[in-house]
Amino acid sequence: MKIFHLMLKMIIAVGILFIINLNTGCTDADENTGSDTLIAPPGPPTLEAPEDGFVIMFEGAHIDSHYVLQWTSVEGAEIYEIDYQIDTFPAVTIESETNVCMVFISDLTNRLGTHYWRVRAHSSAWELPTDWSEQGYFELRIRPGGPILFYPADSEIVVVDSQYASLELQWYVLQDEEFYEFRVFKDSILYDQNIVYTNSCQTFIDDSAWYNWQVRAGSSKWQYYSRWSDVWYFKAEY
Repeated sequence: MKIFHLMLKMIIAVGILFIINLNTGCTDADENTGSDTLIAPPGPPTLEAPEDGFVIMFEGAHIDSHYVLQWTSVEGAEIYEIDYQIDTFPAVTIESETNVCMVFISDLTNRLGTHYWRVRAHSSAWELPTDWSEQGYFELRIRPGGPILFYPADSEIVVVDSQYASLELQWYVLQDEEFYEFRVFKDSILYDQNIVYTNSCQTFIDDSAWYNWQVRAGSSKWQYYSRWSDVWYFKAEY
């Protein structure tokens, strides 16, 4: 009888141990550190600067300088990946911990031309990185010299039929400019200055004297104006 009770106790003890150690396939909530905790990524960043088509200009071929790439921040992002390509060269990857990336350059060799870029964000809390942003583009260019003047020719004597006559100044188109600033001097004093949107302008002659003039080109997409053109002279005679 005692042996029977002893065996019964052993069977009950083994059953309790079996139940305690039974693997149900569930994980305690505090221990759930697997992929089930990852969330879907938010939307992609939006590129902010440089704006599409912007022309960043440098004064010379050998220069220590920089330009800035900027995009909207993504909440929760830990790092941003920039897919960056210059013209037809192979793309490279740049990483940034913030939504601003400063690109330093010391030599413009193989840098001039059109640059293409896009950005996506990464986080260890997301299932995947965000989608890529739209691809943006901008250009690096040496700051151009001034337009080449055309008419009147340098040091030309221009005959006008009356005082306060109108004289058309003309120059050649430089490249992809949108407007021009011209200025005219008489006896080294600024006489006329304005912005025009064609490669010619009208200036009025009020005296038989020597005048000099020059032009520079500009665009809303350019970082700077072109340099001023050479100074040309003309003399008005009635």
